[in-house]
Amino acid sequence: MITETIAFKENASFKPLNFRPEMVALMTALLVTAPDTTDGRMVITEGHRPARHTDDAHTWCSAFDIRSHNVEAADGDARKFAMWEWVSRVRQRLDDPLGSYQFAVHGEGLNMHIHAEIDPR
Repeated sequence: MITETIAFKENASFKPLNFRPEMVALMTALLVTAPDTTDGRMVITEGHRPARHTDDAHTWCSAFDIRSHNVEAADGDARKFAMWEWVSRVRQRLDDPLGSYQFAVHGEGLNMHIHAEIDPR
């Protein structure tokens, strides 16, 4: 199904800083480049959270985690590939020559997700 909607995981926390212009640009780039999903939704599973370590972008409201288990794929390997392809499309869309936006695909099984953040330092 074509992904056309942003959804937020129940009980995920977000603060106003999660919606500053550069974060909205990131969210928009993620949505418009999203692969097909089983439910037509891009689900943001985490925005703000208490610090897990001293350099945690979620604590600064500078990161989002994006669900993978609803991305249409034949298996886990295909899903991981689809997630990295998605990251590639987002990078092109953002056209970020300074490399302020950073991405990782990590986690296993249903916990696999894109971690997308901005770190302008």
